[in-house]
Amino acid sequence: MVLIELHPEDAGVLRRQFRNDARVHVHHRDGYEGLAAFLPPAERRGLVLIDPPYEDRDELTRLAELLRAAHARWPTGQYALWYPIKERGAIDRFHGALATSGMRKLLMVEFLPMPDASLRGSGFVLVNPPWRIEDRLAALLDALGPALGRPDAARRIDWLVPE
Repeated sequence: MVLIELHPEDAGVLRRQFRNDARVHVHHRDGYEGLAAFLPPAERRGLVLIDPPYEDRDELTRLAELLRAAHARWPTGQYALWYPIKERGAIDRFHGALATSGMRKLLMVEFLPMPDASLRGSGFVLVNPPWRIEDRLAALLDALGPALGRPDAARRIDWLVPE
């Protein structure tokens, strides 16, 4: 496992957490520039989880570009990109940029436990997801809302780009 973390304190926590596991490598660097250095992995299989800080206004635009560039280096890799759901217009533009990127097999998964809050929920874009994962995720998300005491929670699962 390769972990890339820009914030020094968080990188230190990760190093301490995994110090006894030689299979885990923690890098204190910017994930936007560091990701390309590790793709494709020697094993030629794996999952890239992208969890950016969302501190910049253009973060979603940068993420679409990052994902497109990573996919170009490793088109058979699986990617999971997390995003907060705050403003629907920005998310729709992000989805549109991905849908027209030339990448295939892009699944959008969103969970909205608090549709009226400023942070309505969370979403993932999955690239090259496992076969029929959308069915398993639907069942999981349908159970998650009531389990969290939010029976009114909503979910969206849709292919931005199918195979």
